[in-house]
Amino acid sequence: MSAKVIDVRARVSGYMPNAMRDHFDSGAFASYDASELELLSPDHLRGNHLTIYHTGNLPAASSWREVGKELRFSIKEDDLAPGNTIFDGALSDVQDAS
Repeated sequence: MSAKVIDVRARVSGYMPNAMRDHFDSGAFASYDASELELLSPDHLRGNHLTIYHTGNLPAASSWREVGKELRFSIKEDDLAPGNTIFDGALSDVQDAS
């Protein structure tokens, strides 16, 4: 049985450069920026907060950086379980919803 995919509408409430780092055995590291979101829909998730970590460099004008910007995307509902770390690759069909 496949996981249920839901459509989410959210508002960017913050942007944090270099919010997380991975350190590798080789001594190298990777740094990830993050966007903090307030969920607006579906109704059963309204008011919850979600952090999305970005795997690539975001342009300065990216909607993910703009506090107050509303976005719409699809995600597996199971990925929203408490304690999960969510990267942008878990989202699909990301659109400006402002």
